[in-house]
Amino acid sequence: MTEVIVDKTPPILHGPSDKEKKYDRQLRLWAKSGQEALENAHILLLNSGSGTVGVETLKNLVLPGMYLGCSILQADLY
Repeated sequence: MTEVIVDKTPPILHGPSDKEKKYDRQLRLWAKSGQEALENAHILLLNSGSGTVGVETLKNLVLPGMYLGCSILQADLY
């Protein structure tokens, strides 16, 4: 006759982590290795003048997950 096995339980499914939720678009674009490379990168940004180019650049680097340990924004570099 046919034997029915009922002792097996389905595997536990885990949802995405908080980090995966936060950086979902970046992870889709360049995968986990690319996101880790971005997070481990070291950037030096020299901004001359009082324009917003440097500030916008910093914003665009921070939003995808880059950590900025120190940033110095100075209008005049004399």
